[in-house]
Amino acid sequence: MIDQWIGALPEPAEFHVSGQAFHEVQLPPLPVEHGLAILDKPVTVLGKSAAYPYGLTDNLIERLTGAGITTVGQLATTDNRTLDQIDYIGDATIKRIREVVYQAIWM
Repeated sequence: MIDQWIGALPEPAEFHVSGQAFHEVQLPPLPVEHGLAILDKPVTVLGKSAAYPYGLTDNLIERLTGAGITTVGQLATTDNRTLDQIDYIGDATIKRIREVVYQAIWM
């Protein structure tokens, strides 16, 4: 039976707008969208974790927040020149920061 299940051919299904299959299903109200929610989160969410294994180190997050960059949105809109003026942040670190921010926005 397991071999049949694993080797089975896909069985496509179609649902039509005029169909009644899901007619009785009530959808919950959707929240009002205000843009990407990640942009309003604190920059600390970008720390190394299961979600961001290549995330920012605690030390880097401390330097960013010390420079007044406290949200992901602020970090995303801060130009490279401003980031470069923060102690111990150079081109390689800026590239890493950008990659983590892009990953967070993409997710």
